[in-house]
Amino acid sequence: MRERAVRRLVGLLRARLPELALEEVPDPRAREGRWRLAQILQAALLGLLAGCRSLAEAEALTANLARPMRRRLGLPRRLADTTARDALCRVPLEGLRAALHRLVRAAWRRKALTPQGLPFGVVAMDGKVTALPTLNHPLLQDQHPEGGLPYGLVRTVTAALVSAAGRPCIDVMPLPGHGNEASHFQAALAGVVAAHGGLFQVVSYDAGALSEANASAVIAAGKDYLFTLKGDQRTMYKLAEQLLDPHEVAAHTVDVLDNRTTVTRTLTLLGVDPSWSYDRSKGPEESVWARAGTFLRVEYLKRRGGEVVEQDARMFVTSPAARPAHAGAVVAAGAQPLGRREQRAPHARHGVCRGRPAVDRGRSARHARRARPAPHRLHAAHALPRGDAPLGRAARHPLECRHR
Repeated sequence: MRERAVRRLVGLLRARLPELALEEVPDPRAREGRWRLAQILQAALLGLLAGCRSLAEAEALTANLARPMRRRLGLPRRLADTTARDALCRVPLEGLRAALHRLVRAAWRRKALTPQGLPFGVVAMDGKVTALPTLNHPLLQDQHPEGGLPYGLVRTVTAALVSAAGRPCIDVMPLPGHGNEASHFQAALAGVVAAHGGLFQVVSYDAGALSEANASAVIAAGKDYLFTLKGDQRTMYKLAEQLLDPHEVAAHTVDVLDNRTTVTRTLTLLGVDPSWSYDRSKGPEESVWARAGTFLRVEYLKRRGGEVVEQDARMFVTSPAARPAHAGAVVAAGAQPLGRREQRAPHARHGVCRGRPAVDRGRSARHARRARPAPHRLHAAHALPRGDAPLGRAARHPLECRHR
């Protein structure tokens, strides 16, 4: 099955690998040896796309490649997992980020990142954590549990362009070992704006970056923010909880997951009155932010067989003022079936690395048709994980419920 996956990915790799320009990634090794760094990176990328879960599996994959595949992929022989490990652990992170930026810019030039159903771009930033059995590194946060061995946490902030098809990741920024997401949000935002500021207008983040200083940084960068509200901002949270009436629905969507399961999302809006803000004698957690424009409430309801199996409601604050008249139109436009081209594009899940995969000519047409994905739910072009709802500028941007 993995060999078949490789054959289908050959066309994709041949079309998109030149856009990465892996030869420009700095090589930290003292001497090149038998393998160029670009070949090692290409083999690692091939293993990821083929579903390998370790460098040992990637080594087995390169060992079993047929000669035509080796020639097309530029991998002349088996790549040992130790060779790949020694090289990958020393590759500078900025070199890899630069390769990702080149790929994103190439995708933008071929118009693969245009907003789907929205007049503006939306970037969702979020923190990710990976535990490693190592300590004492500038990018590690050391952990010393009482009942186990110490370990380190590698933390990153990822930025995904959720307004584009496939919601591709456009940047990844490592966090230093000290501090938290909120303290490093502004540095991560500056990096995304510097690299891809023309791709988006709205920045969303969960409660991990909720602070007036971070909201002001987004406004200063010429963007709008959408933050999840939590109890730390006591005044705004209480106002949103008390004043947002769930019966005053601005818009809602219904997604059909299968024959028995549906998901309903309901959006409620409340414009922020500037008179709710206190003077500077109150802290940000005890007042309404000066640049707060709208409170939002998104209710998530999942039914299976007519019974409610999951229910949740989250509140958000955003900088632009609300335009309820636009909300219904946007949500209604989001729940439309996939087009024929989208239904028959098995490479759509690869984000910006979209090319035409090579077809296995040994398979019959009947099996080829079965390999195509057949979506069985309505397509929500405005979907955003966990109920986040991007909001653009009041003068021209509508509101929407997003996919959970």
